[in-house]
Amino acid sequence: MSVAASFLVFTGVGMVGQSLILTWLFIQTRGSVLLAVLAHASLNVGTGFFVTPGFAASMAVWVSFGVVGMVVTLAARAALSNRPPTTSSAT
Repeated sequence: MSVAASFLVFTGVGMVGQSLILTWLFIQTRGSVLLAVLAHASLNVGTGFFVTPGFAASMAVWVSFGVVGMVVTLAARAALSNRPPTTSSAT
């Protein structure tokens, strides 16, 4: 597998993990978009601090996002799927 192809695979895994983390945060904060946006911004800024130049370092960050996202999904499976539907009180 070429470097570009493996970069795309690992980036995709990291993006899915990051979206799972942010979705969990959004649900746990009862739909707070502000907190989800702040978390997204902190993930973007934080990646710049921890990634050193090089392919292996950036792959480690993306894989860690994927792993954390899967752990959050598995641990919070009930909270993510068993929410009662919200009803609007519009008349």
